[in-house]
Amino acid sequence: MTLLEGRMGAVVNKHDGGRVVQSIVKHGGKKEREAVAVELKGRFVELVQSKYSKFLVAKLIRLAPTARTNILAELMPHLPRLILHREAAGIIEDAFTLWCSGKERSSMMRPWWGKEGGLFYTDTDGKGIKGFIESEQDESRRARVADGIRGHLDNIFNNPEKGAIQHTIVHRLIFDYVTISASLADNEQRRKDLFEDFNELMPEIVHTRDGAFIVRDFLATSGAKDRKQIVKVFKPHVMKMAEDGDAQTVLFTMFDVIDDTKLVGKSIIGELKLLELFESKLGRRVPLYLLTPRSKRHFIPSTIALLAYHDAARALTSKKDPLVRTSELRKAVSPGLVEVIAADLQGALVRDAGASLLVGEVLLYAEDADKLSTISTLVSPLLHKYKQTHTLDPDPSSPSVHTIDLSYASRLYKLLLQGGHHNFATKTIDVVPGSEPFALAFAEAFWTETKRAGTLVEMACGGGTFVVAELIERLKVSESKLVEEVRVVFGAGERARVKESGAKGANVLLEKLESL
Repeated sequence: MTLLEGRMGAVVNKHDGGRVVQSIVKHGGKKEREAVAVELKGRFVELVQSKYSKFLVAKLIRLAPTARTNILAELMPHLPRLILHREAAGIIEDAFTLWCSGKERSSMMRPWWGKEGGLFYTDTDGKGIKGFIESEQDESRRARVADGIRGHLDNIFNNPEKGAIQHTIVHRLIFDYVTISASLADNEQRRKDLFEDFNELMPEIVHTRDGAFIVRDFLATSGAKDRKQIVKVFKPHVMKMAEDGDAQTVLFTMFDVIDDTKLVGKSIIGELKLLELFESKLGRRVPLYLLTPRSKRHFIPSTIALLAYHDAARALTSKKDPLVRTSELRKAVSPGLVEVIAADLQGALVRDAGASLLVGEVLLYAEDADKLSTISTLVSPLLHKYKQTHTLDPDPSSPSVHTIDLSYASRLYKLLLQGGHHNFATKTIDVVPGSEPFALAFAEAFWTETKRAGTLVEMACGGGTFVVAELIERLKVSESKLVEEVRVVFGAGERARVKESGAKGANVLLEKLESL
């Protein structure tokens, strides 16, 4: 610091000198960081455009909160130009997305409004464009702010090679334009013009919250022709969207609002790689939404509220009954999902906590698919020689752990035998309509194959007690011809063995046997 005092401006643009100053900022204290920021004051617009010194600006913004305000104040008047600069754009994006507070992000949007917004509105509470709309009663002033934003957007749309459309700050800018346009009399024409100018760029913005909202908004409020264009644009990007938390909400809205389910089935569902979705923590939410849209079992309240926001618009632009649309889409995706399960000969899906959850929903709700083809695949892991796992948290990757000892696998088998989920409010099973035939066929195969393999009683005395109890209940309720065989297999000797095992659920199993 002593050597560089008064000379920092001369060295920060060099590839080696710049790294020295960056090290001072990174490893120094508050005093050193502020000293660097003070000496470079007035030069940050120049520095952020340099190949080397831009990293120093980034470190100061991140590590020196007291200097951040001054740095942003220097950069803000130039943001519309800098976002198109190859070196500066990334630093501005990182500052906006990662390091700035809500109020600072709101302030960073002001330079895009033009002079009108700065003259007539002081954003003291960080409300941004919504605060301006609330406080400004003069529609002509709101229109001029909208025109100012649109001018900057045109500059971005007309220079796609700059890559600015990928940045979160630009997505917020489009969101601001859509928001302020909604308060103007010519909103419909403005939205139409915006759609024509940037519909081809929509895939670039769906990976952020604001960008996804904009596309969902256009989907919900547009007619069939524009929706078809949106689907066409997104077709090559479906799998990437399915594995992105924000982008997949756009797919959910497509499923909710587009009446042409054949188009969605071919261009969206047809592009999904279903096996990959089974294995993807985020991706499996897409088939779950197709099977059970907005289910509180799989989607958090904030996501459901996010999607429900456009229900009012959907009611005006979509003609098909939502239940009919859901059924048609379910039929489109079901055969492929069932095929993935049937092909899982090693039982990997059942032994995976997240995938097993999707397997259960598929086999409960799938329509127009051969669910019976999956039974042998589901029963196969139960035929391996049973040796009880004496551990509270068995490792599913270990081949020595029997499938029935995995808690989520046991829940899956119980779910399929019950034919529906347990309702904690009513303490009953909400049986899915049409699930009983599969539940009975699965139960009979479960009984027959595990009895032949010699694992049935072993599981009943170990980690599969509850599952075997549910198996016997299904055979009894469905009046299966195997009930008499159950009485024979679980005679007095085997019942005594179950009781002596001390297995959790032994009493439940014994009660089921007594009721036969």
